[in-house]
Amino acid sequence: MIRNYLTIALRNIVRHKLYSFINIAGLTVGLTCAIFIILFVRDQLSYDRWIPGTENLEFHFNDPFDYSVTWDQSGKETLKAWGGSLTWSEQLAHSEFRSISAYRTHEYDSLFDTDFSPNQWINDGSPEEFEQVSQEFRLTSNPDSKLGWIVGLYYYHGNSLDLNFITFQQDILGFLGAPPGTPDLKSQAHGRQSGCAGSTVLTRLRRPLHSRTR
Repeated sequence: MIRNYLTIALRNIVRHKLYSFINIAGLTVGLTCAIFIILFVRDQLSYDRWIPGTENLEFHFNDPFDYSVTWDQSGKETLKAWGGSLTWSEQLAHSEFRSISAYRTHEYDSLFDTDFSPNQWINDGSPEEFEQVSQEFRLTSNPDSKLGWIVGLYYYHGNSLDLNFITFQQDILGFLGAPPGTPDLKSQAHGRQSGCAGSTVLTRLRRPLHSRTR
């Protein structure tokens, strides 16, 4: 009887090769996944079972967002900025002249623990000094004139000094083979940037004519 069943199954496999392959492949994948899951669970349940007294162990799962970071250098960041502007206007016969002078400067400083660890390895900072001057001259037509126009001249000058640095501290220097007592090694860049811009603007606006009603 069993031989008859095996003969029928073999004939069906040969006759329907595609469906037979799909069924056998699906059964193989399912059994393989089940075996791997059983082995994984068995390995997890047998963790530290060779240690005497493991039946008294308790597992506690902490909040993944409840953590703290320890470093040897507290980060800081400061910005000091001030500026001012002066506006002067003069009414002429058929136009208005306006002058706008402005000045702005700021000093930025920062210091961070690059390695984010309690070890004295590396810290870095990016101090910056910046100042800018701008001047604008503008001549505009009177509001009651039939033809509206604006003529302007604008000038801008900015100057920036970047003093980025990185410091190699005692622990990393000792790891690299430096003798004990070697002072911190600081590498600093001096990058100066300067830019100027000027423009002239000429704009004409023709007011729409309004029809008069009698």
